[in-house]
Amino acid sequence: MIVLTHVNAPALSGRIFSTAIGRMRYPRIDCLAPTWDIVQGVKSGRITPEEYTARYRELMTARWPAVKQWLNGLQGDETLLCFCRPGTFCHRQLIAKMIARHRPDLALEIR
Repeated sequence: MIVLTHVNAPALSGRIFSTAIGRMRYPRIDCLAPTWDIVQGVKSGRITPEEYTARYRELMTARWPAVKQWLNGLQGDETLLCFCRPGTFCHRQLIAKMIARHRPDLALEIR
């Protein structure tokens, strides 16, 4: 199962990775990290979640060779972290949709 959650979530398991742009003690998957500009834009209200989504998708398209390689390497025992609190708009939801589309063989859970 691929679990997407926030950095302070209890009981992290499997291979743990960061998808955030900030520093964490876990290895970061750079190709999935959003830019500071879009993160700060949505947090400050300068851009809407819809604009964030469009810009994040553009990033994923530009980074597609690395993203595809990462998707193909998923084993199903990964936990992906970021700093956003549960229940808030976050790129975790966008990553989950991408995994579901390109790796429907893997179970997903967003916490």
